[in-house]
Amino acid sequence: MNNIVRFDNIQLNILNELLKAKQSISVAGARFTDDKLFQSLCKKVRQNVRVQLIIMDDEINENCRIDYRELESAGGKMLKVGKEKELFIHNNLWVK
Repeated sequence: MNNIVRFDNIQLNILNELLKAKQSISVAGARFTDDKLFQSLCKKVRQNVRVQLIIMDDEINENCRIDYRELESAGGKMLKVGKEKELFIHNNLWVK
């Protein structure tokens, strides 16, 4: 698997990568508040792609407009981790 670092057009680049997924998508990020990206993940689950999303259990994710239960209802996996300040997740995306 090749690592690619993007600094421009981030949302568009991520959407393009999600479209390519045929088997699985794993996302680990401190914050996941982009509804367009979230809806793309839900769509992939409905296309029988395994989707796992791991985010921080914090106020920013809690107060955004995304209903994360939608991913689980579609068949994806969702995990919120650590309210401890010592735990921090950097943003990562794996597509297969």
